[in-house]
Amino acid sequence: MQPHLLVPNADGFPAYFNAAIRSLGPVLALGTNAPFLPADCYEAGHGPEDPIEADDPLATVDRAPHELRIPIFEQSMNVDSPGKVRVPRDVGSVTEIVDRLLDDRVCAPFLREWVAGEAGADVEADSGPGADLNDGERTGKGVSTATATNGDIDTDTDAGEEYAAGLWELDYKRSTYWRWVRPVFGGTPVEGACDGRSLRIEYRPLPTQPSTEDVAGLTVLVAGLLRGIVATDHPVSALPWEDAKRCFYDVVSNGFDADLAWVTQDGERTSDLDAVYEDLFAVAREGLAEQGVTDETAGRYLRPLEARVDAHTAPSDWKRRNVRERVEAGDDVETAIIGMQREYIERAGTPFVEWL
Repeated sequence: MQPHLLVPNADGFPAYFNAAIRSLGPVLALGTNAPFLPADCYEAGHGPEDPIEADDPLATVDRAPHELRIPIFEQSMNVDSPGKVRVPRDVGSVTEIVDRLLDDRVCAPFLREWVAGEAGADVEADSGPGADLNDGERTGKGVSTATATNGDIDTDTDAGEEYAAGLWELDYKRSTYWRWVRPVFGGTPVEGACDGRSLRIEYRPLPTQPSTEDVAGLTVLVAGLLRGIVATDHPVSALPWEDAKRCFYDVVSNGFDADLAWVTQDGERTSDLDAVYEDLFAVAREGLAEQGVTDETAGRYLRPLEARVDAHTAPSDWKRRNVRERVEAGDDVETAIIGMQREYIERAGTPFVEWL
């Protein structure tokens, strides 16, 4: 999914960024949806090692994590320590996050001259965001449109546009800055939100959901929650970074059964599922109200997610239970996963709350 939150100003960026880190575990638990590898990976005799099903097939199902995308991406991309794919550390200023991006290990360099050569473009003549380097696909996204004069943002002057165009490769490097929360600079104006280039937070761990209603619900939750944490100066911001990270990876493995880490509005540290989500949804509603969203609209998006908590069931739980029932009925793991996926596809498009 990777929803983006538009940060209202650069000074507020650290508060939103650090709040996003604290929310990773509890929010991911609501949406986990990838407990299994492709079915043929569970075929008896698959691969050079002993068959995966050499032990009890039910044990194979029961030890499946809830969000396998996370470790697969980390293990495939992290060739050295500490790895490009990870939970980022807290930031103290917006300039600090730019420094981190610059210091990040280079991956897949993409030089402007290569694209220009293929497109037959004149690199020296290209000085603006509308330059056609690749059949019109480049739009001149840049880190900033600040001019050299007093560092002010100026999106209307040629100087501002040239400044942004000169930093396009930094924007490309940002695309390989694979933290689970990361900054996004530039972009196009959003009517009613910003009339120039924006500063956003990309919330990366969430998987796609069974329906568009579910995708919209999680997106609304993320926006409301982060806005609410900052607007109310919520105590969860003081949760130690190490605890937030541990909670995130515990959720990856255990979903709703993870040892959650949260601090309530009253300042009480808790791992109790009901207490965590009662507070989390309350602050999300406050954040949405801050942005002018009515209680009725907020409820329409958030209540289906609250039903997941009540049922102790995210999409990954549904998948695991479905596969387990098929194995108990006599299917091998591969056949059970295929059957589950077919049923999932048949149900897809129907809000998940109707599956519960």
